[in-house]
Order: sequence, then structure tokens, then C-alpha cells
Amino acid sequence: MVASGTSPDVKPTSANTVEEIKAYLDAHQITYPSSALKADLLALVGGDRA
Repeated sequence: MVASGTSPDVKPTSANTVEEIKAYLDAHQITYPSSALKADLLALVGGDRA
């Protein structure tokens, strides 16, 4: 499930919520620990984290 207003094909950034980032990772079958912090999740996305 992807949060409204968030496309599963657009990489999340620090402006996204943790839940939106997790939804992106789930949609792309990228695993992450349940205890992962926002910065850890963004690192898995591989996007720019200004």
C-alpha cells in the first residue's frame, strides 16, 4: 500500500514520512529491519539525502 500522493516509482526523500519510505521499499521488494530509522531507510532507497 502506497500513501496517497506518493508514487511507487518516485524515490522517497527526507521530506517523506517513514511509512511512505517503507511503502516504497515494500513495493520494490527491498527488505529492512523493523527497527530501522528514517536515515537507514533512505540509505536503502539509494536516493539523495541532502
